[in-house]
Parts: sequence; C-alpha cells; structure tokens
Amino acid sequence: MREQGTDALTLGALAERAGVSKPIAYEAFQDPVRPADRAVRPDQRRQVAALVDALERTPRRLEDVARVVARAYMDCYTSIGPECTRSRPR
Repeated sequence: MREQGTDALTLGALAERAGVSKPIAYEAFQDPVRPADRAVRPDQRRQVAALVDALERTPRRLEDVARVVARAYMDCYTSIGPECTRSRPR
C-alpha cells in the first residue's frame, strides 16, 4: 500500500505479490471488501475512538473542537499514512 497506494492493492495484485493464484486470494478474502480496507480498518477504528473520546472531554467552543479534530487528523495521518483518508471504517 505504501509503495503504490491503496487503489493498486487488488486481490489480483495481492495474489501475484504473495506468489499464489487468484482463487487462493479470493478464498482468503471472501467478502467484497478491498484488502487495503481490511488492513487499515482496525487502525481507523482506534483513531475514531480516540477522536470521539477527546471530543467528549473538549469544551464545545469552535477553536477547541477544531484543535482536537486537527490533532486527530494529524495523528491518524502520521500513524496510518495517506490511507487514513482513503477508506472509511464501516
């Protein structure tokens, strides 16, 4: 994902990189969720939970909320990378 981005990570590309056939990759990922989404989703959930927690403790003033959201975005980007904004957790 870091080399070519999340859009390049298809089941076919994953199978090729892993040295297995496409049917094996499709069997391993039985649902239609892209492999990149599956890899990033747990980290995104942790980031969202941290943001919600921080917002619950933040005064409801624009500058305070904006600071918390900006910090959460930067934390997400530095821990996950650009994938942070490409796939959304469900």
